[in-house]
Amino acid sequence: MEGLYRIVNLSRPVIYIIITVAILVPLLRPLGIPIVVGKDVQNFYNLVNNLKSGDVMWLDSHISLSAAVECVPQMVAIAYHAQSRGVKIVMLAMSADGQPFAERLLQEILGRGAKYGEDIVYLGFVPGGEPGVASLMADLHKTVPNDYKGTPLASLPLTSKVKNAKDLAIVVPVTSDATAPDYWTRQIKPYPTVALTMASQASLWPKIQPYLPTGQIKAALNGSRGAAEYELLIKRPGQAVGSMDATSVAYLTFVVFIILGNLAYHLKPKGKTAEGGAKS
Repeated sequence: MEGLYRIVNLSRPVIYIIITVAILVPLLRPLGIPIVVGKDVQNFYNLVNNLKSGDVMWLDSHISLSAAVECVPQMVAIAYHAQSRGVKIVMLAMSADGQPFAERLLQEILGRGAKYGEDIVYLGFVPGGEPGVASLMADLHKTVPNDYKGTPLASLPLTSKVKNAKDLAIVVPVTSDATAPDYWTRQIKPYPTVALTMASQASLWPKIQPYLPTGQIKAALNGSRGAAEYELLIKRPGQAVGSMDATSVAYLTFVVFIILGNLAYHLKPKGKTAEGGAKS
Protein backbone atom coordinates (compact mmCIF):
# COMPACT_ATOMS: atom_id res chain seq x y z
CA MET A 1 0.00 0.00 0.00
CA GLU A 2 2.84 2.38 0.80
CA GLY A 3 4.23 1.95 -2.72
CA LEU A 4 0.86 2.90 -4.26
CA TYR A 5 0.65 5.83 -1.86
CA ARG A 6 3.98 7.17 -3.09
CA ILE A 7 2.70 7.04 -6.68
CA VAL A 8 -0.56 8.93 -6.10
CA ASN A 9 0.80 11.40 -3.52
CA LEU A 10 2.26 13.87 -6.01
CA SER A 11 4.29 16.85 -4.82
CA ARG A 12 3.05 20.38 -5.50
CA PRO A 13 5.73 21.21 -8.15
CA VAL A 14 4.79 18.08 -10.11
CA ILE A 15 1.10 19.04 -9.99
CA TYR A 16 1.85 22.57 -11.24
CA ILE A 17 4.00 21.22 -14.09
CA ILE A 18 1.30 18.76 -15.18
CA ILE A 19 -1.42 21.46 -15.15
CA THR A 20 0.80 23.85 -17.14
CA VAL A 21 1.55 21.22 -19.79
CA ALA A 22 -2.13 20.17 -19.93
CA ILE A 23 -3.15 23.76 -20.74
CA LEU A 24 -0.28 24.70 -23.07
CA VAL A 25 -0.37 21.67 -25.37
CA PRO A 26 -3.98 22.21 -26.62
CA LEU A 27 -3.36 25.96 -26.98
CA LEU A 28 -0.30 25.38 -29.16
CA ARG A 29 -1.78 22.44 -31.06
CA PRO A 30 -5.61 22.20 -30.91
CA LEU A 31 -6.78 18.66 -30.30
CA GLY A 32 -10.21 19.08 -31.88
CA ILE A 33 -12.15 17.66 -28.95
CA PRO A 34 -15.74 17.25 -30.22
CA ILE A 35 -18.01 20.23 -29.54
CA VAL A 36 -21.75 20.20 -30.11
CA VAL A 37 -22.61 23.05 -32.51
CA GLY A 38 -25.50 25.10 -31.20
CA LYS A 39 -28.45 26.43 -33.17
CA ASP A 40 -27.27 30.06 -33.05
CA VAL A 41 -23.85 29.28 -34.51
CA GLN A 42 -25.37 27.01 -37.15
CA ASN A 43 -27.75 29.82 -38.16
CA PHE A 44 -24.82 32.23 -38.46
CA TYR A 45 -22.87 29.76 -40.59
CA ASN A 46 -25.86 29.11 -42.85
CA LEU A 47 -26.44 32.83 -43.32
CA VAL A 48 -22.87 33.47 -44.47
CA ASN A 49 -22.75 30.24 -46.46
CA ASN A 50 -25.86 31.26 -48.41
CA LEU A 51 -24.38 34.58 -49.51
CA LYS A 52 -23.64 34.83 -53.21
CA SER A 53 -20.25 35.50 -54.69
CA GLY A 54 -19.93 39.26 -55.04
CA ASP A 55 -22.19 40.09 -52.09
CA VAL A 56 -20.73 42.67 -49.71
CA MET A 57 -20.13 42.11 -46.00
CA TRP A 58 -19.67 45.01 -43.56
CA LEU A 59 -17.18 43.86 -40.88
CA ASP A 60 -16.66 46.10 -37.84
CA SER A 61 -13.79 45.45 -35.42
CA HIS A 62 -15.33 47.14 -32.38
CA ILE A 63 -13.21 45.27 -29.84
CA SER A 64 -11.63 46.21 -26.53
CA LEU A 65 -8.29 44.70 -25.53
CA SER A 66 -9.91 42.81 -22.66
CA ALA A 67 -12.35 41.10 -25.05
CA ALA A 68 -9.82 40.33 -27.80
CA VAL A 69 -9.29 36.71 -26.71
CA GLU A 70 -12.99 36.04 -27.38
CA CYS A 71 -13.74 38.38 -30.28
CA VAL A 72 -10.66 38.16 -32.51
CA PRO A 73 -11.12 34.43 -33.29
CA GLN A 74 -14.76 35.19 -34.19
CA MET A 75 -13.72 37.91 -36.61
CA VAL A 76 -10.98 35.80 -38.19
CA ALA A 77 -13.30 32.81 -38.73
CA ILE A 78 -16.09 34.96 -40.20
CA ALA A 79 -13.71 36.71 -42.59
CA TYR A 80 -12.18 33.40 -43.69
CA HIS A 81 -15.62 31.93 -44.38
CA ALA A 82 -16.74 35.02 -46.30
CA GLN A 83 -13.58 35.06 -48.41
CA SER A 84 -13.97 31.36 -49.23
CA ARG A 85 -17.48 32.11 -50.53
CA GLY A 86 -16.32 34.97 -52.76
CA VAL A 87 -17.98 37.57 -50.53
CA LYS A 88 -16.46 41.06 -50.66
CA ILE A 89 -15.55 42.73 -47.36
CA VAL A 90 -15.68 46.37 -46.31
CA MET A 91 -13.89 46.46 -42.96
CA LEU A 92 -13.39 49.18 -40.38
CA ALA A 93 -12.58 49.59 -36.69
CA MET A 94 -15.06 51.62 -34.65
CA SER A 95 -12.90 51.32 -31.56
CA ALA A 96 -9.26 52.34 -31.19
CA ASP A 97 -8.41 48.99 -29.59
CA GLY A 98 -9.96 47.15 -32.52
CA GLN A 99 -7.76 48.87 -35.11
CA PRO A 100 -4.60 46.70 -34.79
CA PHE A 101 -6.70 43.51 -34.92
CA ALA A 102 -8.42 44.70 -38.09
CA GLU A 103 -5.09 45.60 -39.70
CA ARG A 104 -3.66 42.19 -38.84
CA LEU A 105 -6.73 40.48 -40.29
CA LEU A 106 -6.40 42.59 -43.45
CA GLN A 107 -2.86 41.27 -43.97
CA GLU A 108 -4.05 37.69 -43.41
CA ILE A 109 -6.80 38.09 -46.00
CA LEU A 110 -4.42 39.65 -48.53
CA GLY A 111 -1.97 36.84 -47.81
CA ARG A 112 -4.62 34.34 -48.90
CA GLY A 113 -4.80 35.89 -52.35
CA ALA A 114 -7.44 38.62 -51.97
CA LYS A 115 -6.94 41.79 -54.02
CA TYR A 116 -7.11 45.05 -52.13
CA GLY A 117 -9.71 47.39 -53.59
CA GLU A 118 -11.56 44.57 -55.34
CA ASP A 119 -12.11 41.89 -52.67
CA ILE A 120 -11.58 43.93 -49.52
CA VAL A 121 -11.32 47.58 -48.50
CA TYR A 122 -10.27 48.75 -45.05
CA LEU A 123 -11.57 52.13 -43.88
CA GLY A 124 -9.33 52.37 -40.80
CA PHE A 125 -10.40 53.73 -37.41
CA VAL A 126 -13.84 55.35 -37.66
CA PRO A 127 -15.13 56.57 -34.27
CA GLY A 128 -18.62 57.86 -33.59
CA GLY A 129 -20.77 55.22 -31.92
CA GLU A 130 -24.43 55.31 -32.92
CA PRO A 131 -24.28 58.65 -34.79
CA GLY A 132 -21.31 57.28 -36.72
CA VAL A 133 -23.21 54.11 -37.65
CA ALA A 134 -26.23 56.15 -38.77
CA SER A 135 -24.02 58.35 -40.98
CA LEU A 136 -22.07 55.43 -42.44
CA MET A 137 -25.23 53.53 -43.32
CA ALA A 138 -26.84 56.60 -44.91
CA ASP A 139 -23.86 57.85 -46.97
CA LEU A 140 -20.56 55.98 -46.77
CA HIS A 141 -18.59 58.24 -49.12
CA LYS A 142 -19.67 61.43 -47.40
CA THR A 143 -18.85 60.04 -43.95
CA VAL A 144 -15.52 58.41 -44.88
CA PRO A 145 -14.26 59.74 -48.23
CA ASN A 146 -10.96 57.82 -48.12
CA ASP A 147 -9.67 54.42 -46.99
CA TYR A 148 -7.00 53.96 -44.31
CA LYS A 149 -4.24 54.85 -46.79
CA GLY A 150 -5.99 58.00 -47.98
CA THR A 151 -7.20 56.51 -51.27
CA PRO A 152 -10.61 57.89 -52.30
CA LEU A 153 -13.31 55.23 -51.90
CA ALA A 154 -14.81 56.28 -55.21
CA SER A 155 -11.61 55.21 -56.99
CA LEU A 156 -11.62 51.65 -55.59
CA PRO A 157 -13.64 49.06 -57.57
CA LEU A 158 -15.38 47.64 -54.49
CA THR A 159 -16.33 50.80 -52.62
CA SER A 160 -17.20 52.70 -55.79
CA LYS A 161 -20.30 50.47 -55.84
CA VAL A 162 -21.03 50.69 -52.10
CA LYS A 163 -22.70 54.03 -51.44
CA ASN A 164 -24.88 53.15 -48.44
CA ALA A 165 -26.37 50.25 -46.49
CA LYS A 166 -28.64 49.31 -49.41
CA ASP A 167 -25.54 48.02 -51.20
CA LEU A 168 -24.67 45.61 -48.36
CA ALA A 169 -25.88 42.04 -47.96
CA ILE A 170 -24.82 41.53 -44.35
CA VAL A 171 -23.52 43.61 -41.44
CA VAL A 172 -21.28 41.97 -38.83
CA PRO A 173 -20.29 44.08 -35.82
CA VAL A 174 -17.73 42.11 -33.79
CA THR A 175 -18.12 43.99 -30.57
CA SER A 176 -17.49 44.29 -26.86
CA ASP A 177 -19.67 47.42 -26.60
CA ALA A 178 -22.69 46.73 -24.37
CA THR A 179 -24.76 49.36 -26.19
CA ALA A 180 -24.06 47.97 -29.69
CA PRO A 181 -27.02 45.54 -29.90
CA ASP A 182 -29.46 48.34 -29.13
CA TYR A 183 -28.16 51.00 -31.47
CA TRP A 184 -27.35 48.65 -34.36
CA THR A 185 -30.90 47.30 -34.38
CA ARG A 186 -32.20 50.88 -34.41
CA GLN A 187 -29.94 52.07 -37.21
CA ILE A 188 -30.32 49.05 -39.50
CA LYS A 189 -34.13 49.11 -39.33
CA PRO A 190 -34.50 51.45 -42.37
CA TYR A 191 -32.63 48.88 -44.49
CA PRO A 192 -34.74 45.68 -44.37
CA THR A 193 -32.71 43.92 -47.08
CA VAL A 194 -29.56 43.95 -44.92
CA ALA A 195 -29.01 41.01 -42.55
CA LEU A 196 -27.78 42.27 -39.18
CA THR A 197 -25.67 39.73 -37.30
CA MET A 198 -23.42 40.14 -34.29
CA ALA A 199 -20.41 38.50 -32.66
CA SER A 200 -19.51 39.45 -29.12
CA GLN A 201 -17.85 38.52 -25.87
CA ALA A 202 -19.91 36.19 -23.71
CA SER A 203 -20.93 38.88 -21.21
CA LEU A 204 -22.93 40.66 -23.94
CA TRP A 205 -25.03 37.61 -24.79
CA PRO A 206 -27.98 38.60 -22.52
CA LYS A 207 -28.16 41.90 -24.43
CA ILE A 208 -28.23 40.14 -27.81
CA GLN A 209 -30.58 37.25 -27.03
CA PRO A 210 -33.86 39.26 -27.02
CA TYR A 211 -33.23 40.41 -30.60
CA LEU A 212 -32.76 36.89 -32.03
CA PRO A 213 -36.37 35.58 -31.79
CA THR A 214 -37.68 38.83 -33.29
CA GLY A 215 -35.32 38.59 -36.25
CA GLN A 216 -33.87 42.05 -35.63
CA ILE A 217 -30.52 40.28 -35.26
CA LYS A 218 -30.52 37.37 -37.68
CA ALA A 219 -27.72 35.37 -36.04
CA ALA A 220 -25.00 35.80 -33.43
CA LEU A 221 -21.84 34.22 -32.04
CA ASN A 222 -21.37 33.99 -28.27
CA GLY A 223 -17.82 34.37 -26.98
CA SER A 224 -15.02 31.82 -27.36
CA ARG A 225 -17.46 28.91 -27.45
CA GLY A 226 -19.29 30.42 -30.42
CA ALA A 227 -15.99 31.07 -32.19
CA ALA A 228 -14.84 27.48 -31.57
CA GLU A 229 -18.07 26.04 -32.96
CA TYR A 230 -17.74 28.27 -36.02
CA GLU A 231 -14.11 27.21 -36.58
CA LEU A 232 -15.23 23.57 -36.58
CA LEU A 233 -18.03 24.29 -39.06
CA ILE A 234 -15.62 25.92 -41.51
CA LYS A 235 -13.15 23.05 -40.88
CA ARG A 236 -10.42 25.41 -39.73
CA PRO A 237 -9.63 24.79 -36.02
CA GLY A 238 -7.80 27.76 -34.59
CA GLN A 239 -7.33 29.81 -31.45
CA ALA A 240 -10.89 29.35 -30.18
CA VAL A 241 -10.86 25.56 -30.57
CA GLY A 242 -7.48 25.55 -28.81
CA SER A 243 -8.89 27.53 -25.88
CA MET A 244 -11.88 25.16 -25.59
CA ASP A 245 -9.55 22.15 -25.75
CA ALA A 246 -7.32 23.68 -23.06
CA THR A 247 -10.33 24.32 -20.83
CA SER A 248 -11.63 20.77 -21.28
CA VAL A 249 -8.22 19.17 -20.65
CA ALA A 250 -7.63 21.41 -17.60
CA TYR A 251 -10.98 20.41 -16.07
CA LEU A 252 -10.25 16.73 -16.74
CA THR A 253 -6.82 17.13 -15.12
CA PHE A 254 -8.41 18.70 -12.03
CA VAL A 255 -10.83 15.77 -11.76
CA VAL A 256 -7.93 13.32 -11.95
CA PHE A 257 -6.05 15.21 -9.24
CA ILE A 258 -9.13 15.19 -7.00
CA ILE A 259 -9.34 11.41 -7.41
CA LEU A 260 -5.61 11.01 -6.73
CA GLY A 261 -5.87 13.28 -3.69
CA ASN A 262 -8.62 11.17 -2.22
CA LEU A 263 -6.67 7.99 -2.92
CA ALA A 264 -3.60 9.48 -1.26
CA TYR A 265 -5.66 10.42 1.80
CA HIS A 266 -7.12 6.93 2.20
CA LEU A 267 -3.86 5.13 1.42
CA LYS A 268 -1.75 7.33 3.70
CA PRO A 269 0.33 5.13 6.04
CA LYS A 270 -0.01 5.86 9.72
CA GLY A 271 2.48 8.39 10.99
CA LYS A 272 2.68 10.15 7.56
CA THR A 273 1.43 13.62 6.63
CA ALA A 274 -0.35 14.24 3.33
CA GLU A 275 2.98 15.46 1.90
CA GLY A 276 4.65 12.17 2.75
CA GLY A 277 6.63 13.38 5.80
CA ALA A 278 6.42 12.27 9.43
CA LYS A 279 3.86 13.81 11.74
CA SER A 280 5.23 16.24 14.29
